[in-house]
Formats: sequence, structure tokens, C-alpha cells
Amino acid sequence: MIQPTTSLFSSQLTVSEKSVLEENPGEDDVMVSFVDIEFDPKEDNIPDHMPMIEVDMMLKSQDHRLRLVMTNMERQQEDLLKLHANNFEYEIKKLHYVAKERKLDVVIEAIWKLVENFTSFSNKDLQVLTKTDKFLARLKESISKLDSSPKSSISQESLSKIFSSLESNMKSELAHLLKIVNLMPTNAPHVKTRVQGGEKGVGSSKDLS
Repeated sequence: MIQPTTSLFSSQLTVSEKSVLEENPGEDDVMVSFVDIEFDPKEDNIPDHMPMIEVDMMLKSQDHRLRLVMTNMERQQEDLLKLHANNFEYEIKKLHYVAKERKLDVVIEAIWKLVENFTSFSNKDLQVLTKTDKFLARLKESISKLDSSPKSSISQESLSKIFSSLESNMKSELAHLLKIVNLMPTNAPHVKTRVQGGEKGVGSSKDLS
């Protein structure tokens, strides 16, 4: 007489052991504790081949679950590595931007100092040229007065005094101009200022030497 077969684990599996056969296993379900199975084939009327079939099914199911969990863990690790790599690259880019901004600030500060220095030199240069223009205007006026009175007699001594005064004033004015020119770099740009009769150019110290 053939006895009906029953599942070996239908009545003896715990809750954690039954979860082995679920479809979507989680990482916490990998470690499953197996209890010692005690049975009597004669009393339970279980054929001899049934225990091996059930054990084989359980092992295959557990192997499938383990493979799924390992695959999920590998995917999660890859995602974490990509995330860390992106964060690291972002931090490096931020450091590069900070370095560029600091270099740019240094360059801008240097440019502003150069502009201030050249502006200061230009203002002093303009003041000297203005004084020179006024002096030349006075000299021209004095000469025109001398020309307007041809009958007046001018002695050699008075002419010497006039030219000595003229030479002294010119040296005094040019001394200020030479000081400013010597302070300027040799490759200073050409500066144009308006004077009576048109534009007058002031070159670098090389032009004056």
C-alpha cells in the first residue's frame, strides 16, 4: 500500500526558514539558521527518497537567494563608489575654482596698483607741463613787448640777465620733469597732453636721454 507523501518541512520549518522560498529576498535574510531535523521514516510514513529531494530543493532555493543578495550588494557598492567619485570630483573642481579666483584677485590688485602709479605720474607730469606752458607764455609776452618798442635801447648786460633768468627757470622746471621721468618705467606708454598750438607728446626716459 502506497502511503501519501507529505512535505518534510511543512510542519517543522520556523518563520525564518520559510522565508527562504520568498521571491524578493533582502540582505537580512541571507543568514538562515537551520534546526536539526529529527524524524522517523517508519512512523511518518515518508519514503527514503523524500528527504534528499526536500534538501536539494532547499539548497537550490538558498543558493538562488544568496546569488540575488550578492548581486544587489554589488550593485549598491557600485552606486556608492560612483557617488563618492562624483563627490570627490566636485570637491576638486571647487578647489580649482578657488585657486583661479585667488590668482585673479592678485592680478586685479596688481593692475590697480599699476593704474594708480601711472595716474599719479601723469598728474605730476601734467602739473610740470602746465607750469612750463605758463612760463613760455610769459616769455613770449616779454619778447613781444621788446619787439613792440624798436627804438628802446637794450644793453648787453640786460640781455645777459634775461637769458640767465630764462636758463635758470628752464633748468628748475626741467628738474621736476626729469625726476618724474626717471621714476617711470622705460616701456611707459606715450602720453599726449594739450598745450597751446596743438598736442605735445611726452615719451619715455629713453626719448629724453
